[in-house]
This record gives sequence, C-alpha cells and structure tokens, in this order.
Amino acid sequence: MTTTTTLPPQLSLREVLRIYLLCFDALVEALPPYLLAYAVPWPCEDVSVPVWMLWEVYDLWDPPADLHSITFPPAEVVGALPKLNLCDWFCWVMVEEVGNKVEELFGASMRWIRLRPRVNFLLVRRDGGPDQFELPAHSVFSVKAEGTEVIFDGTLQQFGWDSESWLQPWDEVLEAKVETREGPFRDDGPINPEALNDSATRCDDGFWVVAKERMRDLCVGLNWEELRSLEEVERLERVKKQADEKFAGTYEEALERSRR
Repeated sequence: MTTTTTLPPQLSLREVLRIYLLCFDALVEALPPYLLAYAVPWPCEDVSVPVWMLWEVYDLWDPPADLHSITFPPAEVVGALPKLNLCDWFCWVMVEEVGNKVEELFGASMRWIRLRPRVNFLLVRRDGGPDQFELPAHSVFSVKAEGTEVIFDGTLQQFGWDSESWLQPWDEVLEAKVETREGPFRDDGPINPEALNDSATRCDDGFWVVAKERMRDLCVGLNWEELRSLEEVERLERVKKQADEKFAGTYEEALERSRR
C-alpha cells in the first residue's frame, strides 16, 4: 500500500508580498510615534491640492497664530503620518529581501522605481524648507512575472490612498495614482541602494541601519514551508508575532549606538 503526501499549495505572489508588507508595518511601529499637536489648512497658490501645515508637540512653544480657527484634520491626514516620507526607506530596507524571494519563488524580476504621485493632499512641517511644497517623488517596487507588471507600494497611506491598494497592476496605478501632466512621471533608475547608506546613519538617530539588519535576520528566519501550510489568518498572525519580537527595541538600540 502506497501512502501519498499532499503538499500544501504554493503561496501566490500577493500572499508572499503581503508577508513582507506586514514585516515592514511592524518595523514602522517600532519608530517613535509622530506626536501631532496641530494640523492647519495652509494657503499655497502654487499647489493644486489641499496643504496641511503640521505642528508637532515639540513645536508648542510657537503655536499657530489663530488657535480658534483650528479644526480636526481629516482621518486620511492623520492616517498618513506613520508612513510620511518613508517610501525610500521602505525600498532601501526591503529591496534585497523581497527581490531575492520573488525571483526564487516565481522567477519574477523586481525593480525599485520612482513615480510622480497624484496626491490627495500635501503635508508640510512647520520647521521644513520651501522644497517641501513641491510634489514629491514616490518610491515603489515594480514586480514583473509572466509578462505582467504589478506595483508593490509599502507607504501608500501617506497620500491618503486606500490601504488595500498596496498591490495593483501598473495600468491601474498609472490611471489612478500617477501625475502624468507635468514632465516625466516614472523613473526606472537604476536606483543604487548604497546611495542611502550615509543618510541611514544620520536619519532618525540611525534607526534605519539597525532596522535593515534586523529585517534581514527576520527574513532569514521565516519558515516558508510552514507558512505555506497555514491558513491566511494564522499565517499572518505568526509572521506578525515574529516581526514584533524582532523589532522590539530597534529605536533604542539605534539611539544607544549613536551615543557611542
């Protein structure tokens, strides 16, 4: 009598990328929270979308001139803060881990590209420079497999976009999220991750250097055969637990290193 063993089905590209997105989300949670004090509508004739000027708690010594005019910002503005300006760091931390895995599992190619986003609003800091009023470039991953291109976006919430649209075909992204009216709207690089190495040691007290080290360790420790055998909810819960444990104390370690 022969016993046959049924192997669990291979994870889809979306399921694999969802795991990496969950890992990055856990990493973002290890950053100190953005302590918003005020968000004030800001007139700017050169910008075609609503502009919100942000005051953080440490800015309270110099509050907005007319406190009575302050209203609560829309939920999408508040929801944008945790990942505000983190798209380059998303790609810098994840490019090798994600790129190697999608090539291994699907024979897919992945490229770090930059788009000109069609934003719903612009968030600027009270202590920021004039360049923050310019339309930003947005870093994402282009993943190509079997003749199809999809865009993997780990920080789309910063523009008020639907968080469930983190993985979309390029044609849909181009139609709904890319500003095509002014100049080049897509830069396929190549983008050299090493160009951010120096910035990583200075930005956020060196958080991203430690983050990349820990992300590599986390990804090496993922048991993909085991993850294949689990139902989606259990699989994501398992990865979330691993990621939370791995990134606990990341900022504190970076701060300690910066003080040596």
